[in-house]
Amino acid sequence: MTGKALHPFPPTAMFRRSASLFAAVWIMAVFLLALAVPQVLATQPTKAGPGHRPERLQKVESAGERFACGGQVEQQTWELWDGSIRDWARKSVSDRLRREGDVYVLYDVQTYLHNLVSMARRCKRIDRLMEIASVVRPAYESLEPGGWFSPGRRWVCRGGRTCSGRPGLLGQEVQLVSLQFLGLASSIANALATTQIPAKNPAQNSAQGSSQFSLNEDAHAFIRTTSIVIAEHMLRWGDRKAIGKLADAAGASPEDVNTRSSDLLFTDKPLWMIGIYAEWAGILGDRDEGVKWHRLEGQEREALAKHVHVLLRLFNARLSYRTARQANGNGHGEAMPIAELDRGFWRHYSDHLYAGYEGSEKPLVCPEKGKSSRKGSESTTAPLHRIEAASVPKRPDVGWDLSHARRLVHVLDALERNREAMSGIFELAEKELPPGDLDVRFANALVTLSWNGDRQQPLFSNYLNGANGWYRVGYAAAGSCNEGTPPFGLSEAFVTGGYAAWSGQQAVIRQLGRRLHQLAILGEKQDGGQDSARERTPDRPRDGAQHKELIARYYPAFSRSAPPMGKALSKVMFLPSLVGVADE
Repeated sequence: MTGKALHPFPPTAMFRRSASLFAAVWIMAVFLLALAVPQVLATQPTKAGPGHRPERLQKVESAGERFACGGQVEQQTWELWDGSIRDWARKSVSDRLRREGDVYVLYDVQTYLHNLVSMARRCKRIDRLMEIASVVRPAYESLEPGGWFSPGRRWVCRGGRTCSGRPGLLGQEVQLVSLQFLGLASSIANALATTQIPAKNPAQNSAQGSSQFSLNEDAHAFIRTTSIVIAEHMLRWGDRKAIGKLADAAGASPEDVNTRSSDLLFTDKPLWMIGIYAEWAGILGDRDEGVKWHRLEGQEREALAKHVHVLLRLFNARLSYRTARQANGNGHGEAMPIAELDRGFWRHYSDHLYAGYEGSEKPLVCPEKGKSSRKGSESTTAPLHRIEAASVPKRPDVGWDLSHARRLVHVLDALERNREAMSGIFELAEKELPPGDLDVRFANALVTLSWNGDRQQPLFSNYLNGANGWYRVGYAAAGSCNEGTPPFGLSEAFVTGGYAAWSGQQAVIRQLGRRLHQLAILGEKQDGGQDSARERTPDRPRDGAQHKELIARYYPAFSRSAPPMGKALSKVMFLPSLVGVADE
């Protein structure tokens, strides 16, 4: 043997063994790193950048969480309010009402904010309710005193485009716009007076607003002022003559209506009065506010109670009940109990004269600005009637249109919440109140009669009874020309009118509301909005051109071409109706 020490392994074998050990360690390290990195990244803040896909790293809310109080949709709604809607409402009251004397702002404020108030009530956002009250309260400063024969303050039309453009409005009270505002104000005041503040719960408090607030003095002042203003208006609107007309209407049948007059129709005015009385009863049922009811003169309390009784008698007389089957593509859906309002009474009304015409050709053509329409060889600047109303078959069952029927959402909610208070304050028997499931019946009517049965591309007929003819052909507002609304043209009323709040009454409405949320809200950002990558979720639609066309044609307030402020106002009507309305 030589003197060289022998290595236990030859050099080649040693190298091979080392390489094998290194490879095994390396593979194990890569495997452990692959397990650990996603968990580490998921806890890190994300930063937007080219090619970044943070939706893979963020927790995705379930549908129930997204639409629950405190969820993403409520947060987005309050972001709209904080970002632009609050200032719009405050400026509208200040500029249009107080400076110009345009009382139609009262109508607009109710239209845009009532669904928001309902959401704040459901989610017990006391601070937000106080904030909304502070925005609308200055409207009371524009009330003008009445006269000797007509006491009580009122809003009087003094200016603005509508007051100035329609004959006979200047210097007059416009009852409908006053009613709509009091419908909103009474709802806010009722929510402030009756919402129970729960025990402290961290889950209830969030960036959307906190439920842990006691009412400030301004809120108490708003409740008191609203209660007084309601009394002043209802005592004037519910006088002996008005009660007599309501009683006559309660005894009428559809056959008694043979002109275009609205005298015998159950319109949105008495409906709003019922809703206001319901909200007021809830306020008066409060320990502090109820004292004011007893301060009224005995004959005033008696007159108000009589007004409530006859309003409810008329309402009940105009409700009809039957069963109908839900549209499911084959006409054999489930039969459900439904309700209809004023069925058959509206067949002669001017706005509804084309309810029986469902063609695509415009029945009336308005001349373009600066041009004239041609009829034969004559040239005229008047609208051209292609289809005369007299040639359109009457729909004998037609009642309310889909847009005006949105008032049912708020009024039926007010009736149900304040049912006990109404019975006590106005001494009503149970049979004088509408059925307790009336909201369920109307929700069923919406999906059995008005909905087109398509869950992917939902549309709704122009009339709540399922008639889908043209609406308001030739309607002239402030001297304008209106060609009318074609079939399915009022579908947007489902979105902005608060109908999705009936999700708890009818599960299909929940599905349709969320589907339209996918198409109109989430789809908008997928189509190129700056938040499209950040907010993409598994339920975001990836449907293509036909769904964009659906939104552009039937839901234009949510289309990409809609003006930013108009779209924000439409969203603040739609989003609140999706929040906190259905248990998952």
